[in-house]
Amino acid sequence: MVLLQKNQQTFSLLTSLNQAINRQFRYQIREEAGVQTLAQTIEWVADHAAIMPLCLLRLAVVWA
Repeated sequence: MVLLQKNQQTFSLLTSLNQAINRQFRYQIREEAGVQTLAQTIEWVADHAAIMPLCLLRLAVVWA
């Protein structure tokens, strides 16, 4: 019975996480053809690193 409760809690947490991500993140269209390189991804993350803690904080508020 305890295992079932933990599984339900895990499922609820994952469901909440998925819903929060779905609400908070937006798809951004790229005009460039082809696949984005790893270097481009790392550069984008570095440029947006300042907002990452805010995104995590917003997710934490949604979970609460």
